[in-house]
Amino acid sequence: MTLDSLELARKIVDVMAEKQAEDVLLLDLREVSILADYFVIGSATSDRQAQAIIEGIRDETKDQLV
Repeated sequence: MTLDSLELARKIVDVMAEKQAEDVLLLDLREVSILADYFVIGSATSDRQAQAIIEGIRDETKDQLV
């Protein structure tokens, strides 16, 4: 199953929220960039939390990206 770019971006936001990322922001770049549709940014309170967020995103999205 593949996701369109908005569904993928929302999935990433959901995973980040589950991993308690802070200040999560989904930016729509479709009107200003030919390289990306969306940009997701957030912060973590520690390196350990950041790694958990990264791994969570990787685990939850790898099947949709293949």
